[in-house]
Amino acid sequence: MKIYAPIWDKNISCTNSKGALDLILELGYDVGIVNQIRSSILGFMKGSKIRRCSPLYNPKLKHKTAIKVIDLFDAQFRNDISKLHPSIVDLEDSQKVKFHSFSQRLPYEKMNKGFLTTLRKKNKIKGKFYLEKAFWHLHKTKFKHYLGRCRPLSLSNRCKRLPKDSQWGLPFMTKGFFSSEKHLDIAKKCYKQGYLDFIPAIFGMRNQPGADDIPKQRIILMVPHFVVILETIFSGVLTGIYKTYPWFGKLRSQNSCDYRVTQILERSISDQWRRVSVDFSMFGYSLEKIFLFYYFSHIKLMFGIKPNSHLSGLIDSIYEYLRSRLIVLPDLTFLFCDKGINDGSGLTSSCGCFSHMLVSHACFFYLYGHFPLGDEFLDIYISDDGIWYWYGILADVISTRLKEMFGLSLNVEKCFVRVGQAIFCSSLYICHYRPDKDYPTLCRPIRSLYRTLVGNVFKEKGNFVSSSGEPWSDVDESIRWITQLENVKFHPLRLKYVKFIANGDYRFALGIKNKIGIRGIFRLVGGFKDFMGSKISSDFKYSQTVYSNRVSSLWIFRAVDHLIEENENT
Repeated sequence: MKIYAPIWDKNISCTNSKGALDLILELGYDVGIVNQIRSSILGFMKGSKIRRCSPLYNPKLKHKTAIKVIDLFDAQFRNDISKLHPSIVDLEDSQKVKFHSFSQRLPYEKMNKGFLTTLRKKNKIKGKFYLEKAFWHLHKTKFKHYLGRCRPLSLSNRCKRLPKDSQWGLPFMTKGFFSSEKHLDIAKKCYKQGYLDFIPAIFGMRNQPGADDIPKQRIILMVPHFVVILETIFSGVLTGIYKTYPWFGKLRSQNSCDYRVTQILERSISDQWRRVSVDFSMFGYSLEKIFLFYYFSHIKLMFGIKPNSHLSGLIDSIYEYLRSRLIVLPDLTFLFCDKGINDGSGLTSSCGCFSHMLVSHACFFYLYGHFPLGDEFLDIYISDDGIWYWYGILADVISTRLKEMFGLSLNVEKCFVRVGQAIFCSSLYICHYRPDKDYPTLCRPIRSLYRTLVGNVFKEKGNFVSSSGEPWSDVDESIRWITQLENVKFHPLRLKYVKFIANGDYRFALGIKNKIGIRGIFRLVGGFKDFMGSKISSDFKYSQTVYSNRVSSLWIFRAVDHLIEENENT
């Protein structure tokens, strides 16, 4: 059995005195690929001052006009917002300060390089004993029915299911069907030989709205796509299993998530126990090597992989790849990274979910000397977001213990602790607020109107193209607004907000005041087939709730139909 060994340990001097592109050339890539890498990441070096706006209330896309939207919104909504539940008012106030364009970037040298500090910092893990205890406890209880019963997915099927609209990194620096087939060929070769070919990852970045004029910058690594294919033949199976558990309800569906949150909030009122909405700082990049070790041990147990077997060698190879990544940075140097799980990996979600669950149980054992009994501990997780509910929990105590014992930082300012309320995945839940007539027993998530307005008014990128490859049009923009409105379907002011966006859609009015109608807008781009699964990219900031749904099943269609009836009756 050939064991994977990083090529740079043998042949290449990995010091920052050697440029990253020199390293790429040494690995055998031609000048054309090197130039593509240079052009891909030098934009991060320079930064950007461009403020990109949508044509909402402004067909000429002028930033000054877009700024007036917030004044118009405040004039129409502030009085109504002030009359809502105090927690909703607090939510809206906390998001109003984030009404900024999120297309501009600081130059790399001025950028907050917290991720570099996090990756380079080695935290001493004092709680290894508790992690070990929690690991075996979870497999003897939570996962016992699946141990040894999992099987890897087909490489070809996983390749078809992965998104086609993101950058796929080396060795081709291209995306699309042709590149997909070539990455699949490499994945098949690596699977057959039982170890990965070493290829560096490329620095990438996405912007998110923040409280400052310069947006939050989220680091995403362009991991070679064939590595992602190989990762997901295992993580895809685990994610499917996680969906069967209530504490991973968000992975399954919004209803499953809301049922679990409702259960937690009802218990918090009846028992008066404490509950914390957990928010970790840079969770993925903060995971020390021991968390990767336990995650890959989890894979081996779930798949029943025997030592020295072919699959054992492949999994060890993926593990070693994550523990010895070489990242090409915008300044054309490179960073050797041996910890964390990055955005862009095929393991990000499943590793994040498992690690979050592992550390919560380890922390409970550390504080109380035993693992939760029965309903003594109710929880829900999705990567770095979670709600922990147990007796006597305090956010500041948990924060101190997590940092001290497990090297993880809890953002105490974002930890939300109120009786009968919680924040999960940036949405507010209030126990007595149950606005859904179809599911009257469920608490439903309240998404901030200001947060949604940021996505309606501003764009991260300007080089949009439609699914057909044509330039981004008024039709596509109207659809973008329509699908984003799905985010606010449980907000008390949802219908008023739909009217506000419709008035700003100067061409179609979301179909409310236009003969073509809302269905006609979608017919212009291909009808009612599964538009969401195949054509919508997170680049456009669509609502996450619309994925895997047919367009006609969305709440916004019913809302627009209701508003059309109102127009006809007036």
